[in-house]
Amino acid sequence: MSLEIREPRDDELDEVAYIGAYSFHGDRSPEALEHRRSLYTVLRPLAAFQRGRAVASLALLSLPMAVNGGSQPFAGVASVACLPEQRRKGYVGQLLTRALEMMREEGQVLSGLHTPHFGLYRRYGWMLAGRALRYTFRPRDIALTATGRSRGEAMRVSGKEWAGLDALYRTFIARRNGYLHRSEEWWQQGVLRDFFAQRHNDLDVAVWVNRSQWRGYVVYEIKGWSDPGPGLRVRDFVALDADAYIGLVRYLLCHDLVGQLQWWAPLDDPFLSLMDDPSPVQVTYEQGMFLRVVDVAGAFAARPCLAGASGRLTLELTDEAAPWNAGCWRLEAEDGRTVAQKCEEAPDLSLDVSVLAALFNGFLRPSEAARGGLMKVHSESALATADGIFAVLCPPFTADYF
Repeated sequence: MSLEIREPRDDELDEVAYIGAYSFHGDRSPEALEHRRSLYTVLRPLAAFQRGRAVASLALLSLPMAVNGGSQPFAGVASVACLPEQRRKGYVGQLLTRALEMMREEGQVLSGLHTPHFGLYRRYGWMLAGRALRYTFRPRDIALTATGRSRGEAMRVSGKEWAGLDALYRTFIARRNGYLHRSEEWWQQGVLRDFFAQRHNDLDVAVWVNRSQWRGYVVYEIKGWSDPGPGLRVRDFVALDADAYIGLVRYLLCHDLVGQLQWWAPLDDPFLSLMDDPSPVQVTYEQGMFLRVVDVAGAFAARPCLAGASGRLTLELTDEAAPWNAGCWRLEAEDGRTVAQKCEEAPDLSLDVSVLAALFNGFLRPSEAARGGLMKVHSESALATADGIFAVLCPPFTADYF
């Protein structure tokens, strides 16, 4: 019997929830499965059925992504799972392929996911396209070089203030790269709460206020995960100016009874430059999100170029999972826009669609990809043009986890 892939009915969601709970070694009690079912009000489930029973599943989160100041229709892939007795039969691959078809049908031109399984998802066109800095330190060990008081003050607020936080966030990401444009539902369920935790507790939020204006915020949680004492994790940090940035950092450092503080930040974050001696801070590079170009023409149409970027080149793409992308594409950039059209011309550059994902959001420059053997270069001048077309305002970073 062939595999049937479709959205599950309401009476099949318990089966789908069980697949995720079992595969990720989670709680399978009735209460825990009910919590997993509740996530499907935010995530859209897709499942594979064999003989009428669900055997594999994933879920989709549809939110636009910011790339170079533009807004790209985006679908995040979450909770990809398969029962152990049904693994190694290609079911997950068929699910991913069908998900890509659905994304294309619905106009979602980019897709992303978080995973430790690099090889699996690269075979289907996703590629690592972001990194983050993780700071780990004891707040009482940190001394900042900045003197004087920041203009303004910190004030703790509740999650009911999500709209004010969203206004700050949208201003902040207007020229950033990789952040998601959040809906009210995602703010309330996926940002201001621990989305996957069964208890679903509200997180703590503090804003920086200057002359009655909110200028930044930090979302964080304090739990007993460190030794000694409780630990503080920064989940989201936004500052529109230096006063807000330094003020919120000082606010975090005032949690001097915390045994350890962890903070995931973008690669261009200035925290380490705020102190004469950063040695008390342990810094590690963390894997970011995997990205995929679902629809080449639509993705480039929505992606702005930097001022001054112009030129023309041809890309030859391979894409086994989304064959509509395969072939030769002519890219023409002018006046801050890029047009991608299928063509029959000789290619300047040849690459897999997974590599294109890492170029698209600026995680890799084309010249770096060529130096690493990730593409074949037929024209050196076209490589220089590609560096200009794919240039970005800042390194990619995604603050949301799904």
